[in-house]
Amino acid sequence: MTTEKQREANRLNAQKSTGPRSEAGKARSSQNAITTRLYCNALVLPGESPEKFAELVAQHDLQYNPVTPQARTLVDDLVRNTWLQLRYDVIEHELWDRGLQSVDASDDPNQPKAQTFANFDTLYMRVRRCANTASQAVSRLTRLLKDPEINLPPEEIVAEPEAAVPEAPPESPQLVDSPDPRAEIGFVSREEKRGWVREAMARHMKLDAYINTYVLPQIRSQRLAGGIKEAS
Repeated sequence: MTTEKQREANRLNAQKSTGPRSEAGKARSSQNAITTRLYCNALVLPGESPEKFAELVAQHDLQYNPVTPQARTLVDDLVRNTWLQLRYDVIEHELWDRGLQSVDASDDPNQPKAQTFANFDTLYMRVRRCANTASQAVSRLTRLLKDPEINLPPEEIVAEPEAAVPEAPPESPQLVDSPDPRAEIGFVSREEKRGWVREAMARHMKLDAYINTYVLPQIRSQRLAGGIKEAS
């Protein structure tokens, strides 16, 4: 993901960029408007102005100066949707004009706009939906073209530095779990346990420390003595 510092650096590069410096690069740049994939014959309908369409293409090329394939595609799509917006505006105007003329010729010419709107069928709503779609596309493409990286040649883009691989923390020494002294002791009555607590408190010791120091040695001695007695 591009950081804010990279975006600022790329923005400054875009402002300072004077375009390609090599002869081949200048030749490619000079052909940007020619190599657009928009064709007047495909987008301009009978009754529409090819000159206005060509002017629209030239205005967008002058504003965005697309020098990368990605920017070229975005500018072409922006021109196309802007042209469609203009067409849908004309269609909507013609629908209103036709409806108003129909009301003027009727027996009740009062409130012509309200009558015209009430008489509209689904065609008008289809035109409005198409106009809204084109408008949304224009807004989205305009936002995308504000990104300076889209129209920068690859050699001028500030690459994001590779993140340093964190060193593995030194291995901590393995701690050997000491056996639970209470598990070694086995069952202990509540009274005996209370006695241990009193003795530990009297000696200002923790209970586990008292058990390890006094109780366990005594139990082990008793078990050892019992084992020797049984062996004999």
